[in-house]
Amino acid sequence: MRTAVKPPVRQQHLASVLQWAPVDAATLARVLVHLSPEKVLSRVLDAASDVLDDQAPPEHALPALDVLLRAGLDRLARLASHIWTEDSLAKLLTRAAELQGGGLPADTERAQTYVRQMAVTAEGLLEHLIEAEVIGEIEPPPAVPQDFSQNWYLHA
Repeated sequence: MRTAVKPPVRQQHLASVLQWAPVDAATLARVLVHLSPEKVLSRVLDAASDVLDDQAPPEHALPALDVLLRAGLDRLARLASHIWTEDSLAKLLTRAAELQGGGLPADTERAQTYVRQMAVTAEGLLEHLIEAEVIGEIEPPPAVPQDFSQNWYLHA
């Protein structure tokens, strides 16, 4: 009679699989955009309102806001390129391309200004697309528990 024998477990391989590397907020935002592309516009609207709020976003949130606003500008610019472009929309498309071409500045003040410019451009594109009836109502993302309000992008 034969008995089944378990194959030996490779301890080294198992250990390398179980190790987790710390992930920054920008990487998590990229994953969020790729996992739920249908919610990008609502997250962009949420990010834009956070950026354009009276209180500047905290420094640790800037990379994630940059990722979300970039993804939103890309999606909005692709949608807007399919409609008749008037001068104001053409300027917004040009501005979106310029902002997407640049990187997030290392200086905190300049980075906050940069994400504000992206947010203003995204809001302008959203207004044009809603006015042209290219997109309809944007469903807001789920409410974030108060405990997570500073790290909303990690829990959306």
